[in-house]
Amino acid sequence: MKITLVPFEKKIPHLASELKVNCVEFMPWTDCGGQFNGGYMPFAYFAVENRYGQLHHLKELINALHGARIAVIMDGVFNHVDDACFGYHHLYQNPDESPFTGPYMGEGFGLDLDFTNDCTQEFVFDVCKYWFDSFAIDGIRFDYTLGFYDPNDHTRGLPKLIKDLKQHLQTTQGQNNPAYLMLEHLSDNRYDAIDVANRIED
Repeated sequence: MKITLVPFEKKIPHLASELKVNCVEFMPWTDCGGQFNGGYMPFAYFAVENRYGQLHHLKELINALHGARIAVIMDGVFNHVDDACFGYHHLYQNPDESPFTGPYMGEGFGLDLDFTNDCTQEFVFDVCKYWFDSFAIDGIRFDYTLGFYDPNDHTRGLPKLIKDLKQHLQTTQGQNNPAYLMLEHLSDNRYDAIDVANRIED
């Protein structure tokens, strides 16, 4: 049996008209070097994984989805990076001195991004702004937020990121065009996750 692969753009009319899809969430598309990890070991946050082609191919795909009135959600992995390839770690003569990496809340894999450092906080904020502003995405699903949420410090990590991002989006997009910000907070107690979402919202 011969299998013919159909470009995703050609499936958009089927998604919109027949299935009535109004939103698509992509697996992480930031560059992970083509490794078989689903995109969950990123190292180049301003580049796109090669299966999407080049950056302009991704932008064309997002524009085509928007043309069909389908929202686009990015999966953002911001608690850890690929320990072998993340440039902001290995550019330092002593990589352990990198202000971007180091133990924060842990529990993930790869290298933790260290949100105790303002460099990291600003870097992740810039990544989010880049994809919102340059590619007009409609939202971000924040992967494994336990890895960058400190319940004893709401001035760093996830709470600050969400606060800064909401302020930026209100300035650039206005009140009538809200973005979707979703947290994957894998707590053993679902009510803990609800409490975290409420605290961040405040």
